[in-house]
Amino acid sequence: MNKKDFGKIVRSLRDHTYLPGSNSSMTQEELSKETADIVDVTGEKIGKFTVPFISKMENGRLAKILYYEVSAIAKALRLTNLERKELHFAASQITDQEDLSMKQGEANNILNETCEAIEKIRVPAYILDVYGNVVAANGQIVNLYNLTDVLKAAADSDSIIRYHYLNIFLSDDFTKAFKTDSSLESIAPDYKIRTNIQFFNRISLRYKYKEKYKIIFEELSKNELFNYYWYACCKSKTDVDSNYIFYNYNNPYYGLLRYYAFDVAVNTNHEELYMVIYTPADKNTSDAFTKMAETSNGLHRLSKWPMPEPK
Repeated sequence: MNKKDFGKIVRSLRDHTYLPGSNSSMTQEELSKETADIVDVTGEKIGKFTVPFISKMENGRLAKILYYEVSAIAKALRLTNLERKELHFAASQITDQEDLSMKQGEANNILNETCEAIEKIRVPAYILDVYGNVVAANGQIVNLYNLTDVLKAAADSDSIIRYHYLNIFLSDDFTKAFKTDSSLESIAPDYKIRTNIQFFNRISLRYKYKEKYKIIFEELSKNELFNYYWYACCKSKTDVDSNYIFYNYNNPYYGLLRYYAFDVAVNTNHEELYMVIYTPADKNTSDAFTKMAETSNGLHRLSKWPMPEPK
């Protein structure tokens, strides 16, 4: 991460921030006004950031970027607490990956060990890369969502997002099984599409400047549901302090299920992997997960990792 890349991240975040009542992306002038009440580390008001200052930040031309400046920008951009943490991490210009000295083989070993872990555990689990691609999934998650046909269709596709978890969860086959009617406002309220959109925004935040992210976002944007929920989240975010999502819904295959989905970052010398694990919150869900484990067809290795650079 360098200042120029950090500036591209800030620009991308600003492009996807909307002030209340506005249907247009936040401008540099509006961002400047939003920083008017910012204080420094001593609590003293520093005055709003000027448009030239913001322009320099977005173009990577600031001599240095101070902590309170990042805090001010994060607040003005209405980032969630977890997103603010990611932005501070990006501004540090030192990532976990750069601190690690693993060779390619060692990174592959970490991936293999993580795959082995989700294959052994008896609850639904899967592995994502920082762009939201499903690198691997155990049989339980496939059973939970009845994804066999969806994964077969993905295997026959040449789309760059064929294994993207949002592309899968927003596919016609998946939404038909879970939605209550045809209106966008009421589709799949129980498995929290909005929260998953915010999760995608968080894990990809430090990589928004990369061409891989831009291509994936462009492809996802071709999906009407993705656009609907993405811009709904841009206009009104629900702050999230914890890295878990609670699910409570009637699964069409297993009945009423209640569980938590926790994500765990796995650091490598490439880009992080995220292991997402579902933990039952009641006996019925625990019994259902046990049945899924008993009929599991093993591990599914899906998207290539690291994701190849676009040609």
